[in-house]
Amino acid sequence: MLLTVNSSVQIDYENRSRYFGAHLDPLSVDFNFLELTVASAQSDGYVQGKNSKDVISVNIGALKVPLYGASAIASYTTTSVPINATIAICSRYYVVGHMVKSRFCSSITCDLDVSTSSMALLSPIKKACTYDPPL
Repeated sequence: MLLTVNSSVQIDYENRSRYFGAHLDPLSVDFNFLELTVASAQSDGYVQGKNSKDVISVNIGALKVPLYGASAIASYTTTSVPINATIAICSRYYVVGHMVKSRFCSSITCDLDVSTSSMALLSPIKKACTYDPPL
């Protein structure tokens, strides 16, 4: 079984600080089948101004990636293949010049079921995703 991925991920990022800009590290997006990474992409890092909101978009593509063992799983689970999407984002704040640095990382994990016949999602994305807030 071969998998072709052509998708885009958009995330709304809001910097609520009234005094400091956020330095965003590159946003990384990975699509995994079991432990095999089938597609991955990164956005560019940039600085977001204070008290602002922006949309970060990442395009992900892969062409005919072999899914080893997917035929056995698809026949067992009634024609769907489990794909795990992981999105990681980190931001840094420099409070007093470069003397005080704050770093926050968070991730979003989505467990998706993809149809093998049409490669359409079988479950809504909002119900399939979990958000890990920064610590």
